[in-house]
Amino acid sequence: MPSTQQATFEATETGSRRAVAALRRSGALAWLQVMAGNGVYIALGFACNVVVANGLGPAAYGTLAIAMAVMLVLQELAGSGLDLAMVRLAAQHAATDPARAQRIFRAGLYVKLAVSAAVMALAWLCAGPVARGAFGDPELAGPLRWAAVGVLGGALHGWVLARFQADEHFRHYALFRSVNNALKLAALGGLWLAGALTLDAVLAVSVGVFFVAYGVGLPFLPRAQDAAPPGALAGAGRDVLRFGRWIVASHLLFALYSRVDLLMIGRLLTPEDAAFYAVAWNFSFPIDLCTYAVILAMLPRVARLTTRAEYVAETRRIFALCAAIAVALLPLFFLAEPSIRLLFPGYAASAEIFRVLFLGPLVTVLVHPLYLILYARNRVAMLTAVDLVLVVACAAGCLVWIPAYGTIGAAWATVAARVVNCLLVLGLVVLELRALAREPAAPPAPAGR
Repeated sequence: MPSTQQATFEATETGSRRAVAALRRSGALAWLQVMAGNGVYIALGFACNVVVANGLGPAAYGTLAIAMAVMLVLQELAGSGLDLAMVRLAAQHAATDPARAQRIFRAGLYVKLAVSAAVMALAWLCAGPVARGAFGDPELAGPLRWAAVGVLGGALHGWVLARFQADEHFRHYALFRSVNNALKLAALGGLWLAGALTLDAVLAVSVGVFFVAYGVGLPFLPRAQDAAPPGALAGAGRDVLRFGRWIVASHLLFALYSRVDLLMIGRLLTPEDAAFYAVAWNFSFPIDLCTYAVILAMLPRVARLTTRAEYVAETRRIFALCAAIAVALLPLFFLAEPSIRLLFPGYAASAEIFRVLFLGPLVTVLVHPLYLILYARNRVAMLTAVDLVLVVACAAGCLVWIPAYGTIGAAWATVAARVVNCLLVLGLVVLELRALAREPAAPPAPAGR
């Protein structure tokens, strides 16, 4: 007969297993694992920004911020849109037909390499004319060329993350997610200690870590289980492109929206203003990472839904998780100002900008993960149209409010555009759930159509 101590231990162990199982069923465990990686990623990235912003000064840091904003937009042409397409198509086969899932990823990698190489070459050639014509600063050409190379590195790095996501290996995802900024912080720390922290050196590190991290992640991926004929790979590549084209367009538009404010500040104001805005944006960025973590964690689950009851239950589950996240994020509003004054003493003006920017990501975290229902129902073209409205609204607001109110006007323009975007997304999700009620037995449309 077991002792009282042993019985207590076994009861505790059973309770722990049940708690973990409940978290796994709700999707919260996957989100927590992704957010663990994102938390380390954010902390390391924040440390990198502290080193760079204080080491370079506002003028050079503003130039860096503009170049990185351009790189972020360009990376979306061969970035997370194609990654999510691969995950959406492969996740349903990961357990039952792993060879087919791997074939989708192999084909997707070839597609990403082709697209990113073309974008990199075009961006490199256009760097000079864009620096002179769009920003009136010929010195920006060099940083923009670094941004062009970063397109290829980002495509490779994102592909490895997508592999872990599709297999729901979120512990591997969390570790690999943080590798990039860990390498970056180590390199920047070395440059700072050597007294070699220059703009070109920071750009080289920011781009180079993508390639190094890709090499670090490769050994952790499963080996291919079949030698697919060229025809099968070509077919899988077409499927990735067919489904991914709308996600690419949607993500490209959202990336453009998220950086159009900074790019227009760089055009209409000064590099110093861009630097102040970039510091405030970096404080709001973790909120968007929380939102994206929910999307990453839930997509493989949502891709397997079939009935209306499952869709409704998953929608409620996602919203409950997002509401809890939003409440947990509220203290950031009060903590950001003293943190900015402590860590960025030369950027005190960023605190007021952040207080406005904070509102946009907070609304987004409540609504955006719900558009996974549209992904699962292959309605991604709708999101592209919604994000086009987002970009136009933000650009129009910036054109009017930046000349009148400076960086604060840019912040209010981004927030107003996000509110409009979230209302449209919410309306589309409600319409899709109503459509499911009218067609309870109808399967989703073929992927990409």
